[in-house]
Amino acid sequence: MLKFNPLNIISYLRTFVILSFVFLASCEHSENITFETIAKLPTDSAIAEIEKEHDEVRWAYFCSQYLSNLAAKTEKDSLLAPMLNYLRQRSIKENSACGFNAYYRFKSYKFITKGQLDSSLKYAYSAMSTLDKHDSIDPLHTYHIMGMVYFYKDEKSDSAKYYWSKGYQLAEIAKDKHMIMLFGTNLGTYYYNNGNYRNARNLFMRAKKACFDMKRDNGILLNNIVSTFVDEGDFEEADKFWQQNEKILTADLKVYRGQLYLINRINLLQMLNRHREAEDKLKMLSVDSVNPGLFIHYARVYLDNKINKNDFTFANDSFWRNTFISNIPYLASNLQRELIPNVKRPELTFVFNKIIQLVKDSAKFQSLSIKHQASLCELVANHLIDKDVLASSKYFKKALKLTSNARIEENKTQQKVIDELNQLEETFQEIKNREDIIEENKKTQHALIVALILISIILILGIGTTRSYLKLKNIEKAKLESEQESLIREQALNNRIVEYSKSIIERNSRLRNEISSVISTAPNSLKTSINQVLKDFQINSINPEENPTIAKQLLKENDNWNDQYPGFDKLNKTEQRVFVLTMESYRPKDVATVLGVSTQYVRNVKSRLKSKLNLDQNWGA
Repeated sequence: MLKFNPLNIISYLRTFVILSFVFLASCEHSENITFETIAKLPTDSAIAEIEKEHDEVRWAYFCSQYLSNLAAKTEKDSLLAPMLNYLRQRSIKENSACGFNAYYRFKSYKFITKGQLDSSLKYAYSAMSTLDKHDSIDPLHTYHIMGMVYFYKDEKSDSAKYYWSKGYQLAEIAKDKHMIMLFGTNLGTYYYNNGNYRNARNLFMRAKKACFDMKRDNGILLNNIVSTFVDEGDFEEADKFWQQNEKILTADLKVYRGQLYLINRINLLQMLNRHREAEDKLKMLSVDSVNPGLFIHYARVYLDNKINKNDFTFANDSFWRNTFISNIPYLASNLQRELIPNVKRPELTFVFNKIIQLVKDSAKFQSLSIKHQASLCELVANHLIDKDVLASSKYFKKALKLTSNARIEENKTQQKVIDELNQLEETFQEIKNREDIIEENKKTQHALIVALILISIILILGIGTTRSYLKLKNIEKAKLESEQESLIREQALNNRIVEYSKSIIERNSRLRNEISSVISTAPNSLKTSINQVLKDFQINSINPEENPTIAKQLLKENDNWNDQYPGFDKLNKTEQRVFVLTMESYRPKDVATVLGVSTQYVRNVKSRLKSKLNLDQNWGA
């Protein structure tokens, strides 16, 4: 039996205090410099302060934030050059991946603002090449800049969608509200441009929630959501949503965005045949105050209002005549319901003559959307019906054919929306599953820290019997066995989760060293048992590449899958892995464990495989 010794207790308590300070020090990072301290400094002074920071991640972050803040105030390269040059030179000097990532991203952004998209894309890819060079490089901003370049090259670019989708998934996993808002807005705009209004609205709504969580107002998102309802023809729902958010949407009518929001409101009121309300709103705007970029929108609601009142005096104004004619391709389709009943109005003859010229100009006509082409042909047909019946019939047929083609495209778009909604649902389910695993992993790590503290207390007190200690050891060992079972399930965690686990162990390495020194002073009868307990607490490294090794090996051993199952080479990586593991008689639960996804996700993938590879419905049962 151990003897109680007060002197030993004092010694142990002293050691415990030292260990506590060591532990707290390992969990906190001293920050002598913050961005707030350098944000308002002149560039030279800011560089001098950043030079004092030796942590690679932090100094690169400070440079990047300072440049972003400065770029928001000025577009002059001469003012941006000193900090940008410092960032580049220090990155070269220290061979800093974090520094190069920040430098390439900012250069890419600057070329976007200048419209030099090829140069911007070059630097964006350079930023991409740094992602695996340092564990602390956050890929979110790099994916964002990649998507921006492709979007500005082509607003319907699948590449923009690809990079923004990757970034959006990572932002959801990381619960980064700012990036969720950013990617949600960007992806929503992409889907809106492709006519997928429902999917666009779903993303806009998620971005709106992120803004709400950050206690920010975002009129752009609210206006975009209204537009998705309007373009789907759900005017009542659009009106309801506008009224719920009217305070934000009408906060500032003196700026470009405020005017655009109000113009869209007027357009909605006209569609609801609430022309008196629309006219009252219209009085709040004037042609002179409207930004030239808004003129098409303004002209649409203005002419709708005039024609509704049977007032055609605007047609005699030379400014309106010239501006209206130059924007016919964009106005005629929107004003179709007003123009057709007024085809015989002599004031509108100049409009229809210009429309006929546009339709006959093959190059300009073909550059318009199918919807606009059909509308213009119908307008010409109605205009010619009393003058040239044959010509009118010709244009009616052409309009009918174009309308039919538009419906075919619309059906394809609807199916694409359904497919993408299903894919988005699976993505969010996978994100939820990963979040659950992350939370479970955090609990495991917390249990580890608590267990280590318990061992410290045992060593500090130095009392009790060998028998009671062994009993405690058995209890802790039972806990560890349960934790080891959890670790087996956690093999599918991604690199970010693995890094999180390692960081906790590393921060407590000094604590374990101190514990070892305490063990050296413990009675010999306890050393063997205590060392065994510490050994039980060792955490093996998790290799995130181990899980898919089985599937990768199967794919490598048989490289003629496409010969046996045409279309196999067009499957994505996850679909290929699910396929080969299923062919090896793995159950969905086992496949899910190997790939680190949910069982339901595996079943969804198997369902897609049956369709893509024309497999029997009983395949994989």
